[in-house]
Amino acid sequence: MGEVKKAAAILGRKGGQAKSEKKAQASRDNGKLGGRPPKKLQMGEIITQEGYEVLTAKERREILKCEQAKEYSGYRKYPDTCNHIFSFIPADMMERLPAKELGEIAKIINKAYQAGKNEKEAN
Repeated sequence: MGEVKKAAAILGRKGGQAKSEKKAQASRDNGKLGGRPPKKLQMGEIITQEGYEVLTAKERREILKCEQAKEYSGYRKYPDTCNHIFSFIPADMMERLPAKELGEIAKIINKAYQAGKNEKEAN
């Protein structure tokens, strides 16, 4: 039985290595479209088990949405900058807009800030 599994694994590995011009072209075409979309953050990546037990469902959803918006904006890896940018988004917008739109708004806020900063430095 062990030999059959070993043989199947070898054959599977060989099949997975198969390359064709059609596959290569499809991969290049997908790359031109931006490749794979970013992975959406999940609750377990943000909130610990202890936090999950303490927070209400509404609080957990708000935290998840905010973190997803930060991820969509591209500034999540810069916590201070990210928090500062998101502080300009009114609370009612944070509640009613989806995470993707909040991330786009954060990008626009930062773009406006950078443009003003560059203009000031040029003068």
